[in-house]
Amino acid sequence: MTAFNFAYCSFYGALLLVAILNGIALANEPDPKDINPLEISFCYEDKELLPFFTGYGHAPPEQMPGASIEVLNKASHDLNSFNFKFVRKPWKRCLQDLQSNKVDALIASYSPERDPIGVYPKQNNKIDSSLAMNALGTCFLVHKDSDFSWDGNAFKSEEAKTLAVPAGYSIIARLKNLPIQIHQTDSAATSLLMLKQKRIDLALTLCSITEQHTYFLDRRYHDLKVLLPPLAVKDGFFVVSQQFYEQNQALTWQIWRYLAKVNAQDIYQKYLEGKIQD
Repeated sequence: MTAFNFAYCSFYGALLLVAILNGIALANEPDPKDINPLEISFCYEDKELLPFFTGYGHAPPEQMPGASIEVLNKASHDLNSFNFKFVRKPWKRCLQDLQSNKVDALIASYSPERDPIGVYPKQNNKIDSSLAMNALGTCFLVHKDSDFSWDGNAFKSEEAKTLAVPAGYSIIARLKNLPIQIHQTDSAATSLLMLKQKRIDLALTLCSITEQHTYFLDRRYHDLKVLLPPLAVKDGFFVVSQQFYEQNQALTWQIWRYLAKVNAQDIYQKYLEGKIQD
Protein backbone atom coordinates (compact mmCIF):
# COMPACT_ATOMS: atom_id res chain seq x y z
CA MET A 1 0.00 0.00 0.00
CA THR A 2 1.38 3.39 -0.94
CA ALA A 3 1.91 6.09 1.65
CA PHE A 4 -0.90 8.10 0.04
CA ASN A 5 -3.40 5.25 0.28
CA PHE A 6 -2.37 4.52 3.85
CA ALA A 7 -2.87 8.15 4.89
CA TYR A 8 -6.18 8.26 3.00
CA CYS A 9 -7.48 5.17 4.77
CA SER A 10 -6.24 6.37 8.14
CA PHE A 11 -8.00 9.73 7.72
CA TYR A 12 -11.36 8.25 6.80
CA GLY A 13 -10.96 5.52 9.37
CA ALA A 14 -10.54 8.18 12.03
CA LEU A 15 -13.64 9.99 10.78
CA LEU A 16 -15.61 6.75 10.94
CA LEU A 17 -14.41 6.11 14.49
CA VAL A 18 -15.42 9.62 15.58
CA ALA A 19 -18.85 9.16 14.02
CA ILE A 20 -19.33 5.85 15.81
CA LEU A 21 -18.26 7.31 19.15
CA ASN A 22 -20.55 10.32 18.70
CA GLY A 23 -23.42 8.01 17.87
CA ILE A 24 -22.81 6.02 21.03
CA ALA A 25 -22.65 9.21 23.10
CA LEU A 26 -25.89 10.53 21.62
CA ALA A 27 -27.59 7.20 22.20
CA ASN A 28 -26.58 7.33 25.85
CA GLU A 29 -27.85 10.88 26.39
CA PRO A 30 -31.18 10.93 28.25
CA ASP A 31 -34.24 12.23 26.49
CA PRO A 32 -35.00 15.75 27.85
CA LYS A 33 -38.53 14.53 28.56
CA ASP A 34 -37.08 11.88 30.88
CA ILE A 35 -35.00 14.33 32.95
CA ASN A 36 -36.67 15.02 36.28
CA PRO A 37 -36.95 18.76 37.05
CA LEU A 38 -35.58 20.12 40.31
CA GLU A 39 -37.91 19.51 43.25
CA ILE A 40 -38.34 22.41 45.67
CA SER A 41 -39.81 21.51 49.05
CA PHE A 42 -42.10 24.34 50.15
CA CYS A 43 -43.38 24.48 53.74
CA TYR A 44 -46.57 26.22 54.78
CA GLU A 45 -48.88 26.27 57.76
CA ASP A 46 -51.08 23.24 58.43
CA LYS A 47 -53.98 25.51 59.38
CA GLU A 48 -56.23 27.37 56.96
CA LEU A 49 -55.25 30.98 56.30
CA LEU A 50 -57.51 32.50 53.67
CA PRO A 51 -56.99 33.46 50.95
CA PHE A 52 -53.45 32.06 50.94
CA PHE A 53 -53.94 28.48 52.13
CA THR A 54 -57.05 26.34 52.51
CA GLY A 55 -57.76 23.19 54.46
CA TYR A 56 -56.16 21.66 57.53
CA GLY A 57 -53.66 18.89 58.19
CA HIS A 58 -50.55 17.64 56.42
CA ALA A 59 -52.00 16.97 52.96
CA PRO A 60 -52.52 19.95 50.62
CA PRO A 61 -56.05 20.05 49.16
CA GLU A 62 -56.24 18.84 45.57
CA GLN A 63 -58.87 21.44 44.68
CA MET A 64 -58.71 25.15 45.60
CA PRO A 65 -55.51 24.82 47.69
CA GLY A 66 -55.20 28.56 48.24
CA ALA A 67 -54.00 31.61 46.31
CA SER A 68 -50.35 31.29 47.34
CA ILE A 69 -50.18 27.66 46.25
CA GLU A 70 -51.77 28.48 42.89
CA VAL A 71 -49.30 31.33 42.30
CA LEU A 72 -46.38 29.01 43.06
CA ASN A 73 -47.77 26.33 40.74
CA LYS A 74 -48.09 28.97 38.03
CA ALA A 75 -44.43 29.89 38.54
CA SER A 76 -43.45 26.23 38.25
CA HIS A 77 -45.46 25.87 35.03
CA ASP A 78 -44.24 29.09 33.40
CA LEU A 79 -40.56 28.80 34.32
CA ASN A 80 -40.62 25.06 33.50
CA SER A 81 -37.44 24.06 35.34
CA PHE A 82 -38.67 22.87 38.74
CA ASN A 83 -41.64 21.45 40.62
CA PHE A 84 -42.85 22.19 44.11
CA LYS A 85 -43.31 19.55 46.79
CA PHE A 86 -45.73 21.06 49.30
CA VAL A 87 -45.25 20.24 52.98
CA ARG A 88 -47.65 21.39 55.72
CA LYS A 89 -46.49 21.85 59.32
CA PRO A 90 -47.07 24.23 62.24
CA TRP A 91 -45.70 27.63 61.25
CA LYS A 92 -42.89 27.70 63.82
CA ARG A 93 -41.77 24.27 62.60
CA CYS A 94 -41.64 25.56 59.01
CA LEU A 95 -39.33 28.37 60.13
CA GLN A 96 -37.12 25.95 62.06
CA ASP A 97 -36.93 23.50 59.16
CA LEU A 98 -35.96 26.25 56.73
CA GLN A 99 -33.14 27.35 59.02
CA SER A 100 -31.88 23.76 59.32
CA ASN A 101 -32.17 23.16 55.52
CA LYS A 102 -34.84 20.49 55.97
CA VAL A 103 -37.13 22.37 53.58
CA ASP A 104 -36.15 24.64 50.70
CA ALA A 105 -38.60 27.53 50.82
CA LEU A 106 -41.56 29.28 52.42
CA ILE A 107 -43.34 32.64 52.22
CA ALA A 108 -42.78 35.09 55.08
CA SER A 109 -42.51 38.75 55.93
CA TYR A 110 -39.10 40.19 56.69
CA SER A 111 -37.56 41.35 59.93
CA PRO A 112 -33.85 41.51 60.86
CA GLU A 113 -34.48 38.76 63.42
CA ARG A 114 -35.34 36.42 60.56
CA ASP A 115 -32.05 36.87 58.69
CA PRO A 116 -30.57 33.66 60.17
CA ILE A 117 -33.61 31.63 59.10
CA GLY A 118 -33.16 31.90 55.34
CA VAL A 119 -32.24 34.04 52.35
CA TYR A 120 -34.37 37.03 51.32
CA PRO A 121 -33.90 39.10 48.14
CA LYS A 122 -31.47 41.88 49.01
CA GLN A 123 -29.52 44.58 47.21
CA ASN A 124 -26.47 46.09 48.91
CA ASN A 125 -27.35 44.05 51.99
CA LYS A 126 -30.78 45.72 52.24
CA ILE A 127 -34.11 44.01 51.70
CA ASP A 128 -35.42 44.62 48.17
CA SER A 129 -39.14 45.33 48.49
CA SER A 130 -39.48 45.46 44.71
CA LEU A 131 -39.08 41.67 44.73
CA ALA A 132 -41.86 41.02 47.25
CA MET A 133 -44.75 38.79 46.22
CA ASN A 134 -47.28 41.16 47.76
CA ALA A 135 -47.83 43.76 50.47
CA LEU A 136 -50.20 42.60 53.18
CA GLY A 137 -52.11 44.81 55.58
CA THR A 138 -52.91 43.44 59.05
CA CYS A 139 -55.79 44.94 61.04
CA PHE A 140 -57.25 44.55 64.50
CA LEU A 141 -60.56 42.73 64.84
CA VAL A 142 -63.05 43.33 67.63
CA HIS A 143 -66.54 42.12 68.41
CA LYS A 144 -69.21 44.29 66.80
CA ASP A 145 -70.60 45.38 70.14
CA SER A 146 -67.16 46.55 71.32
CA ASP A 147 -66.48 50.27 71.73
CA PHE A 148 -62.73 49.93 71.12
CA SER A 149 -61.32 52.31 68.51
CA TRP A 150 -57.87 52.55 66.95
CA ASP A 151 -56.16 55.59 65.39
CA GLY A 152 -53.19 53.78 63.87
CA ASN A 153 -50.92 54.30 66.87
CA ALA A 154 -53.00 53.81 70.00
CA PHE A 155 -56.37 52.64 71.28
CA LYS A 156 -58.82 55.31 72.40
CA SER A 157 -59.61 53.35 75.52
CA GLU A 158 -57.67 52.62 78.67
CA GLU A 159 -59.40 49.33 79.38
CA ALA A 160 -57.22 46.24 79.69
CA LYS A 161 -57.17 44.30 76.42
CA THR A 162 -56.24 40.74 75.59
CA LEU A 163 -55.29 39.85 72.02
CA ALA A 164 -54.94 36.38 70.49
CA VAL A 165 -52.34 35.86 67.76
CA PRO A 166 -50.84 32.69 66.24
CA ALA A 167 -47.46 31.70 67.69
CA GLY A 168 -44.48 32.53 65.50
CA TYR A 169 -46.08 35.46 63.68
CA SER A 170 -43.61 38.33 63.26
CA ILE A 171 -46.29 40.90 64.12
CA ILE A 172 -45.88 39.89 67.78
CA ALA A 173 -42.80 42.12 68.04
CA ARG A 174 -44.89 45.12 66.95
CA LEU A 175 -47.63 44.27 69.45
CA LYS A 176 -45.26 44.31 72.41
CA ASN A 177 -45.13 48.10 72.15
CA LEU A 178 -48.86 48.34 72.83
CA PRO A 179 -50.63 48.12 76.21
CA ILE A 180 -52.21 44.73 75.55
CA GLN A 181 -51.80 41.22 76.88
CA ILE A 182 -50.82 38.75 74.17
CA HIS A 183 -52.24 35.23 74.10
CA GLN A 184 -50.51 33.02 71.51
CA THR A 185 -52.65 30.42 69.75
CA ASP A 186 -52.10 27.55 67.33
CA SER A 187 -53.82 29.23 64.36
CA ALA A 188 -55.58 32.34 63.07
CA ALA A 189 -58.87 30.40 63.08
CA THR A 190 -58.49 29.68 66.80
CA SER A 191 -57.88 33.37 67.49
CA LEU A 192 -61.02 34.36 65.58
CA LEU A 193 -63.10 31.73 67.34
CA MET A 194 -61.92 32.99 70.74
CA LEU A 195 -62.92 36.52 69.76
CA LYS A 196 -66.31 35.39 68.50
CA GLN A 197 -66.87 33.69 71.87
CA LYS A 198 -65.72 36.88 73.66
CA ARG A 199 -62.93 35.05 75.45
CA ILE A 200 -60.53 37.78 74.26
CA ASP A 201 -60.89 41.42 73.23
CA LEU A 202 -58.91 41.53 70.00
CA ALA A 203 -57.62 39.38 67.15
CA LEU A 204 -55.84 40.11 63.88
CA THR A 205 -56.88 39.65 60.28
CA LEU A 206 -55.65 40.29 56.78
CA CYS A 207 -57.32 43.49 55.60
CA SER A 208 -55.52 44.33 52.35
CA ILE A 209 -53.49 42.62 49.64
CA THR A 210 -51.15 45.00 47.81
CA GLU A 211 -53.45 47.81 46.61
CA GLN A 212 -56.57 45.68 46.72
CA HIS A 213 -58.53 46.39 49.92
CA THR A 214 -60.55 43.39 51.02
CA TYR A 215 -61.69 43.73 54.64
CA PHE A 216 -63.23 40.30 54.40
CA LEU A 217 -64.26 37.83 57.05
CA ASP A 218 -65.51 34.30 56.90
CA ARG A 219 -69.31 34.15 57.12
CA ARG A 220 -68.96 32.42 60.48
CA TYR A 221 -67.53 35.66 61.86
CA HIS A 222 -70.08 38.21 60.66
CA ASP A 223 -70.37 39.53 64.23
CA LEU A 224 -66.79 40.86 64.15
CA LYS A 225 -65.56 44.16 62.74
CA VAL A 226 -62.26 45.49 61.42
CA LEU A 227 -60.52 48.48 62.99
CA LEU A 228 -58.83 50.79 60.49
CA PRO A 229 -56.19 51.90 59.65
CA PRO A 230 -54.03 48.74 59.50
CA LEU A 231 -51.72 47.95 62.38
CA ALA A 232 -48.99 47.15 59.86
CA VAL A 233 -48.41 46.63 56.15
CA LYS A 234 -45.67 44.10 55.43
CA ASP A 235 -44.19 42.65 52.29
CA GLY A 236 -44.48 38.92 51.76
CA PHE A 237 -41.35 37.27 50.32
CA PHE A 238 -40.42 33.91 48.85
CA VAL A 239 -37.65 32.86 51.26
CA VAL A 240 -35.19 30.04 50.57
CA SER A 241 -32.83 28.08 52.78
CA GLN A 242 -29.13 28.89 52.86
CA GLN A 243 -28.31 25.54 51.28
CA PHE A 244 -30.83 25.95 48.45
CA TYR A 245 -29.55 29.44 47.68
CA GLU A 246 -25.92 28.32 47.57
CA GLN A 247 -26.79 25.54 45.13
CA ASN A 248 -29.35 27.45 43.02
CA GLN A 249 -28.56 31.16 43.07
CA ALA A 250 -29.54 31.89 39.46
CA LEU A 251 -32.82 30.00 39.79
CA THR A 252 -33.63 31.72 43.09
CA TRP A 253 -33.30 35.15 41.50
CA GLN A 254 -35.36 34.00 38.54
CA ILE A 255 -38.17 32.92 40.90
CA TRP A 256 -37.97 36.17 42.89
CA ARG A 257 -38.28 38.26 39.73
CA TYR A 258 -41.14 36.16 38.40
CA LEU A 259 -43.18 36.27 41.62
CA ALA A 260 -42.71 40.04 41.90
CA LYS A 261 -44.09 40.63 38.39
CA VAL A 262 -46.78 37.97 37.95
CA ASN A 263 -50.34 39.28 37.94
CA ALA A 264 -52.12 37.22 40.60
CA GLN A 265 -55.12 39.47 41.17
CA ASP A 266 -57.56 37.05 39.51
CA ILE A 267 -56.25 34.20 41.65
CA TYR A 268 -56.69 36.15 44.88
CA GLN A 269 -60.11 37.39 43.80
CA LYS A 270 -61.30 33.84 43.25
CA TYR A 271 -60.66 33.08 46.92
CA LEU A 272 -62.08 36.37 48.15
CA GLU A 273 -65.40 35.90 46.38
CA GLY A 274 -68.12 34.80 48.73
CA LYS A 275 -66.41 36.43 51.70
CA ILE A 276 -68.20 39.19 53.55
CA GLN A 277 -66.98 42.68 52.73
CA ASP A 278 -66.98 44.43 56.08
